[in-house]
Order: sequence, then structure tokens, then C-alpha cells
Amino acid sequence: MDLLWILLCGLLLLLIASRRAVAYPEIHYRLAPGLSILYRKQPEILFDTPWRINAETPLPVVCLIKDAHLFPITVLGIDVWLNVPEGPHRQVAIHWTEKLPQEIDQPFWWCCGLIDPEEIPHGSVSLTCRMHYRRGRKEYQIITDNLPGLSHDPLRVFIADDPWPTFDGWHYGEIHCHSDKTMDQVEFGAPVAVLAKMADALGLDWVALTDHSYDLDVPPFDHFGLDPEHQRWRLLGQEIKQSDSRCIFIRGQEVSCGNKQNQNVHLLVYEHPEPIPGSGDGGKRGINLDNAPELTLRQVLEQVYPAVTFAAHPDSGGAWLERQLLNRGTWDDSERLLPDGLQIWNCYADSNFHKGLAKWQQSLLQGHKGSILAGSDAHGDFNRTRGVATPFVRLTESSTCFGRPRTCVFVEGQPERDGILKSLKQGCCVLTDGPLAVMTAVTDESTVHIGETLKSRHCQLHVRARSTTEFGPLEEMKLYHGICGQHETEHSFEVHDAYEFEVRYPIDIQASGYLRLEVSSRKAGKIHRCLTNPIWLENE
Repeated sequence: MDLLWILLCGLLLLLIASRRAVAYPEIHYRLAPGLSILYRKQPEILFDTPWRINAETPLPVVCLIKDAHLFPITVLGIDVWLNVPEGPHRQVAIHWTEKLPQEIDQPFWWCCGLIDPEEIPHGSVSLTCRMHYRRGRKEYQIITDNLPGLSHDPLRVFIADDPWPTFDGWHYGEIHCHSDKTMDQVEFGAPVAVLAKMADALGLDWVALTDHSYDLDVPPFDHFGLDPEHQRWRLLGQEIKQSDSRCIFIRGQEVSCGNKQNQNVHLLVYEHPEPIPGSGDGGKRGINLDNAPELTLRQVLEQVYPAVTFAAHPDSGGAWLERQLLNRGTWDDSERLLPDGLQIWNCYADSNFHKGLAKWQQSLLQGHKGSILAGSDAHGDFNRTRGVATPFVRLTESSTCFGRPRTCVFVEGQPERDGILKSLKQGCCVLTDGPLAVMTAVTDESTVHIGETLKSRHCQLHVRARSTTEFGPLEEMKLYHGICGQHETEHSFEVHDAYEFEVRYPIDIQASGYLRLEVSSRKAGKIHRCLTNPIWLENE
């Protein structure tokens, strides 16, 4: 019997261990005492800031404390020190939203402070955030976070001289991130109010909150169980309505559903009024090596129509253990055509990004009109990512974070939720982690924007691109003219390391196809890129 119990625990351990996460890490969940190297009799405590802000913008610093209902503490004080490359290390004045000292004994607590922009020089700075607290009779001091095995390095922030490059009518947003309604045995996100403060500081105009379907049906602050009232989903809607941020929030969900091989893939669904069942790969079914999806991809798309939908990271099926134990898979070529488009850029411009880009190009040449998006998939992670590399064993850090990369949409007039959703559905958007490039096709009768269709034999293509000192001068600018059923023709523009470029370029349209741009800039050896969705061409 003891051997059977050990084997069962081992299977469950492997199942949970397949749920790696790039998110705020949960360190208290364990199968049994002693089965976690990460476990501490302390709440998770961490500080976070945006990775960049515009000069003259107050810098928000947030402190998050999780699981203090299990391990109560008294916060005695918090101080923040500013470090600059050439200058003294000095403490900065900061006014917190909560009075200290304070006893903390709730499941999730946070407070935020703002640093006056006059206190902060332009360029790269770092913040050393320190907390002094008491648990029981013992006092502790932590810097940056108390997460085991991490660096606890200062939080690095870039104070930009200029806002993100833009043109009239274009608005930056985050299409894939998670709130604290994504909270389970491996990871958790940030409260809506914190997301609002960070989005405002970064310069984002809109944010889509896409919490996991396998978390939205669980009672608040539980790891398992079913909540028929869907309290997390309802709370998310209430908190979005109560937000006083200038940032527009879109309520979405990342739905786990089944591909043709009956494997779990993820679909982003925006502004559907009800949560969609999808717990196949959440690791919440106990010892269950089947983990079949609850609904197929086609069933979900039929259920949510006409909501805006995008394939989430379609070429990332996870690590080998995730594929084997959580039954995770990828999208095949025919399934990619079913939603409104594809989020090919998820966190990094890695091999999955390049694979997704190549497959998208192939589908364009076949005449399919799907669009592409970029998002961070951040769970909090405003300055850097701190997450679970191997559950119960090891945490990790990386540079990817909220708002990097991002999607920029074109909305005529004042941006509103419906206008943003319409632009996303139509593909009137570009992807970037730095410069911005846009184009319009101009004829005597009309001006056609990205995502729209030009029906003419001739046009003047108006191409514009901008960068800033934050991302370095423009380095390459390429126009791709695709002819359906044939190939793409590439035309390179000479940008001469400029920060701004504009040209009007005549185009003769001999066949149906599309036009799209790829632009890059370089700063300190790092390449930043921008990709547009197409202007579609129909030869009359």
C-alpha cells in the first residue's frame, strides 16, 4: 500500500511538474510535506515596477504579498533607493497607498507608491526596494523579493526622453496578459488596479486581460474545485468597470480547447459575455493522464461567434513533459485559418515566432486573409519575469515583461473598446517591440489603411516609419508585395540610420495579393522590429 501511494504521488508530481510558468511564482503548493524545495513558511513578497516610463511621468512601485493568511506578517517599513550609473546611491521619497506599519493576514495584499519624476534622471536607472517585516517574534529584511534561488537584483527602469513612436490614430496595447484571476498551484497574476497603474506609466492605451479558462472556473484563492457562480470571472468584470485608468480594458479569456489530434491548444477570446469551459491542461484533475479538452476548437468558435478570436502562441506546444502529461499540442495549417488571426509573437522573437511568421506568409500567398498580433503573455511581470522553471524545485528570471512586445491598432477618432476590437478583427494593426511603421494606399477616390482592401490598378503607397533614441535609428525597411498563388517581391528602402522616414511609392497592381512592411532598428547591438499586417489588393 505504501508503494502504491508513492507511485501515485510520483505520477501526480510529474503532472504538476509539467505546468511550468512564466509568471509570478506560487511557492506554497506541495503534494505532501517535504515534497518541495521551494516551500517556505513565509508569504510570497515581491516588488515590481514598469520596465520603462516616459520622462515627466511618476514612477509606480508596487509591493505584492500573497498567502499572508497562511503566514501572517507585520510590515514594519519599506524604503526605496535609487541607483544611477554615475551618481550617488540615495533614498527617494515615496508615498504608499497603505499606511505602515501594518499587519497583513489576507490571501492577497498590495500597495503602490509613486516616485516624483523630478527625483529621477533620464536614461537607465535601477531601484533597490527593501522591506523590513516581522513574522512571529523574528524580524526579516528582504530586497526586491523573497523568492528562493533568484538574484534579488535591483529593478532596472529606462526613463525615456520621448514617448513610443506613433502617428495620428495609432494606439498601443497589450493583447495577451493575465490578472490575479489567473491564480493556481503554479502561478499568479496582478490585480486589475495594479495593471492599470503600470499600463498608464508604460504608455499603453488599451489592455486585453486573458485569464486562463482552467482558472476562471475555480473558487477565488483555491487551487482546485469548481465554482458554478464563476466568481473570478464576475469579479474581473466588476474591477474593469470600476477602473479609473485612462487605459481601456478588454475582458478576454485564454480558452483551452481541442485541436484535430484532441490535444489542448489555447484560443484568445475577447469580450464574450460568459466564461468558456476549458480545463483540459490545467493540471487540476488529480492523477489523470488523459487530460482531454472539454470542447474542440470548432465548438468554442461556434459558441463565441461573433467575438474576436486569435490563436495564442500557435507554434508553442510546451516542453516535452507538458506535451506528454498535459496533452498540449500546436495548431495545424488548416486550424490557423479558423480564428480571426494568430498571436505569432509571444514574449520573444524566438524560433516559434519565425516559424509562425513563415507559415503566415505561406497562407497569405494562398489567398487567406488572417492577421497577426504580438503580446507578452505576462502574469504581472512588469519589470522582469520571475517564474517557476521546475515546480517544487527551481525558479527562474528573464527579461520579458508586460508590454514588450505589443500591438498597435489604428482607430479613427477617439479610441473606444468597440473600435479597438473592430481594428483587431480586421487586422488594422502592427506588431512591434520598438519602431513603428505604417502605410496607406492612396488613389484619387480613397485612402486605404492596413487591414483594408484596395480595389484599383494603381496607387501611391504612403510609407512612414519612426524610432526613438530608446530603440536606436532605423536600420532596415522592407516592403513585400505578394501575389496570390505565386511569390513575394521584396523592395528595400534606404533609411540611412535615420529616426524618421517617409516616402510615397507608386504601385502597379497586376494581380490580387497584398502589401506588407518589415522594419528594424538597432540600439546597443539589440535589434528591435516592427511588422505590419497587409493592405489587401484586388485587381479590378
